[in-house]
Amino acid sequence: MNYRILMFKCCLLFAAVLLSGAVYAQNVVAQLENYATKFSPERAYLHYDKSSYFPGETIWFKAYLLNEVGTATESKNFYVDWIDDKGKILQHTVAPW
Repeated sequence: MNYRILMFKCCLLFAAVLLSGAVYAQNVVAQLENYATKFSPERAYLHYDKSSYFPGETIWFKAYLLNEVGTATESKNFYVDWIDDKGKILQHTVAPW
């Protein structure tokens, strides 16, 4: 086989591998963006009326459930487990959302 033809074929093979890698990378990025759109994480933010409480005192709070940029619409209930410093659950609260 001619040396020039062999080099040309090797260059074509190398270019095909590079192009397929670029297409694969674009496909992965598109899949990640699609996943983030469908399953954006919801984050809960609790806003308390005070920074500390005495034992037996009522705790007032507001809960904000947000996704990437706005109010989350997927969840219907908000669950809060109130625990002590030893990890024991003191109360389980479920609030309709």
